[in-house]
Amino acid sequence: VRVLLSRGANLPLIEAVMKGSAIAATFSRARDHRSIQLKSSRASIGEVAPGDQSEAARQSALLADDLVELGYSRAQAEVYAFCHATDIVTLTFRPERVFTQTPGPGAGAELQR
Repeated sequence: VRVLLSRGANLPLIEAVMKGSAIAATFSRARDHRSIQLKSSRASIGEVAPGDQSEAARQSALLADDLVELGYSRAQAEVYAFCHATDIVTLTFRPERVFTQTPGPGAGAELQR
């Protein structure tokens, strides 16, 4: 899994990963809170590749659009979804465990192969 994230907003996370910390990443869909969590004993931090900055901007815009559909004002949504494209790094890891995190019965249950 390769995640684009803001260097400035995630400096403690980046430092922990660079020191060998395990990682847990939760991914949620705004409209219904459907969520999964991926865990790994290790991860790495890297520089962006060609196209990553435009992809980060594209995904931020899509999240802002989803939030507007849910009732956020455009200004609120754009602040919430903001990603300064020139300040991103990559976090890469291979998931070792996967959990459902969607609120309700079964939240936290590990998914099996």
